[in-house]
Amino acid sequence: MIATELIADTNSLKSIEFIASSEFETECKELTVEVALLLQELENKRLHSEPVDPTYAHGLGDLPVLSREEEQRCFKAMNFLKFQRDQLLREARKAGVSQNRLQEIRNLEVDVRFIRDYLIYSNLRLVISLVKKYVGPKFAFDELYSEGIVTLMQAVEKFNYLKGFRFSTYAYRSISRCLYNLMLEAQTESTLYINEEEQFVDSVAQPDRASTVGETWWQLKREKLANLVQRLDRREQLIVRARYALTPRGTIKTFQALANKLGISKERVRQLEQRALQKLQAMAGEVEMG
Repeated sequence: MIATELIADTNSLKSIEFIASSEFETECKELTVEVALLLQELENKRLHSEPVDPTYAHGLGDLPVLSREEEQRCFKAMNFLKFQRDQLLREARKAGVSQNRLQEIRNLEVDVRFIRDYLIYSNLRLVISLVKKYVGPKFAFDELYSEGIVTLMQAVEKFNYLKGFRFSTYAYRSISRCLYNLMLEAQTESTLYINEEEQFVDSVAQPDRASTVGETWWQLKREKLANLVQRLDRREQLIVRARYALTPRGTIKTFQALANKLGISKERVRQLEQRALQKLQAMAGEVEMG
């Protein structure tokens, strides 16, 4: 591989954030030995671990909860490895490196992922215990579990071990906040749906007595549309009614207004509208054929 190709390879690598410590430079040799020993210890534990709940084993198994000292060692080692990778990457971007040095960077990335994954899997019990508190009609276990895992992964990357706190305390707060916010969003969406539903039903059930023949025809069409719209899911119903003025006020709401109301992006509202219209077209076709 020529030098220009090597530089291109290193430029494609992204920098990663880490918690810096003065030890990383002053005690580099000692830390390198410590990390090697830690990696071996973790590998031995992984090989001899048994999943507590086979349903939620993920390759590394449901690893035992780490002690305070073990947590500190893991986070210190992971951030030291990130520091070393950062140093090598900086050098490579300045002058280019050999294939061997590039492989060193890749090896450091592998070790970082191994320790990070070990920290994640050793805290699965925490995620499961919190998720069980929020499971209900609106949220299935798997949905909340996925959100909890994502939050746990983010917590591992952001945790500052130098402050001396237990990671489990930090992760507990982060995951609890995430699940609580999900429940609030669900309640808000449910309230919005109920209000729109009541207004829509009233507008269909109480036509103007002074309606002309044309208005009566429209009312019949409106009732047929109402039946079709009610077969959509809740969020799709709300969006269709707002976008096509199927409410008593008869005003069309913009994508941005609905995005603000539902707490999602404007593009997501547009996607949901398109999906709902496709469903309505399919349902209308079934009615005509029937």
